[in-house]
Amino acid sequence: MLTFSLKQLLNYKKWLLILCCFSILTTLIGLIVPYFTARFIDVVLIGKSIEHLRMFILLFCFIALFEIVSGYYSSVYSARIHAESAFRLSSTLLAHVQRLPLRFFQQTNSAYLAQRIQGDVDSVVAFALGNIINVFVSIFTFIVAGALLFSIAPLWLFLFLAASLVYGIIYYAFRKPLKNWSLREREAQNLYFSHITEQFRHIKSIKIHVLYEEFHALLKNSFGLLLDILLSRTKLSFWFSSAGRITQRIFILFFFLIGALQVIDAKLSIGNFVAINSYFSIALGSVSFFLGLGQSYQNANAAYQRIKELLEHPIEKEGTELPKVIESITVTALCFGQGETEILKNFSYQFKKGKVYCIIGNNGTGKTSLLYLLIGLLRAQSGSILFNDTPLENIDTALLRRRKIAFLEQEPVLIRSSLKDNMLLGHGNETFLEMWIEKIGMDKFITSRDSSEFIIDDHLSVISGGEKQKIALLRAFAKDAPLLLLDEPLSALDEDGVSRLIEAINQVKENKITIITTHKKEILAAADEIIQMNATN
Repeated sequence: MLTFSLKQLLNYKKWLLILCCFSILTTLIGLIVPYFTARFIDVVLIGKSIEHLRMFILLFCFIALFEIVSGYYSSVYSARIHAESAFRLSSTLLAHVQRLPLRFFQQTNSAYLAQRIQGDVDSVVAFALGNIINVFVSIFTFIVAGALLFSIAPLWLFLFLAASLVYGIIYYAFRKPLKNWSLREREAQNLYFSHITEQFRHIKSIKIHVLYEEFHALLKNSFGLLLDILLSRTKLSFWFSSAGRITQRIFILFFFLIGALQVIDAKLSIGNFVAINSYFSIALGSVSFFLGLGQSYQNANAAYQRIKELLEHPIEKEGTELPKVIESITVTALCFGQGETEILKNFSYQFKKGKVYCIIGNNGTGKTSLLYLLIGLLRAQSGSILFNDTPLENIDTALLRRRKIAFLEQEPVLIRSSLKDNMLLGHGNETFLEMWIEKIGMDKFITSRDSSEFIIDDHLSVISGGEKQKIALLRAFAKDAPLLLLDEPLSALDEDGVSRLIEAINQVKENKITIITTHKKEILAAADEIIQMNATN
């Protein structure tokens, strides 16, 4: 975990070096201050000249000014390193997750996954950045303060090492429970966040069916689980911290008893007693830091284990070939199911260039699943798919989808960007886009707006369902791909929109394989062949 955490910061060596310099200087000043404080007390008690008092005042003003300056720059550099490191790690993790099989996302709540990635990445980066410098500073402080205590009297060093040993025993006893409860708390937090997100994602259904109480009950159950785990982890953390505090108090008490006796016996001046007290507290503070670091480590380790779990999920296997042209797609004895549900059984068909195929059938007969199988988003349990004579498993399906396939989804996605960006999303050609705007019936909509400035948001009702569908159709036709797949393209189109779509399909069919899934008979007028899907296919 430590190696993984530190790797996230190695891209910012220059800024880390600056932070390290500030920390070292601040630590050195912190070690020097007790010495000057002791001298100041002795000067006051002895009654030396006012010049010494002025010197101490100037020194402390300089220290205060330096702390303000170093604190400012440390905060700015830390914030920048944290933000950029977290973004870099999140991007790496998202790039991997995006390439996981579609089934992974069908079995995982998206809100849970988003919260999990964001929370775990932030914990790992915060742990690394917050402690990489402090670890070295604390080790340095531990050694220097221990040496100073030994130089004064070996007894103080023995007392300090005894406290360090007790701290180590405390951490060893608590480390596994801390990690386990951190893992459970993170899971519960992510599930609770996903249930909150569902309240907004399903708000239309909640309002239509008046499901306020039912959804609140679901959220309450999720919160109850989180609260139980949170309280258990809080109790554990309290006892862990308390054990450290009690140890610290006991050894400080020993220090005061021994120190007071030496002052009474005139073996130690008051100034030196104050200095030793400061160094002993600094030394104990460095050990306490490592105790707190242990708790932080277990929390970050829990986050790292979940990041590692995601990164170890195998990504989709891709071939290396890409057909230059697609003359035919041959499906033979294809079988596909999810869980115990059989969706396709021994499905065979050949799709040829220049023809339009309409796939009809009831819900659940595998129409959309077949399209996903053809483009490599899903993998069949048995059977084969050939693009020309090349097996699908030998093809780089990601590159195939990017360059050779235009796909209209049942529920098209619009991004928060300009109208133009949305129409060209998916690698569309601007020249082809201009040609299709009027043919699809979007010319009036587009000419009344600046397509480069008009912002669309899929979650805001700035356009109708029909307009959204036409934007997605423009996106598909503007790509001018040799394989055109339309999944329920009539779902939001009016009569004029349907007739325009049929005309567009007929215009491009000669150079494409066009496959359409539908429940509506109107589009069948464009079909050369109709495929009836049923429970046994």
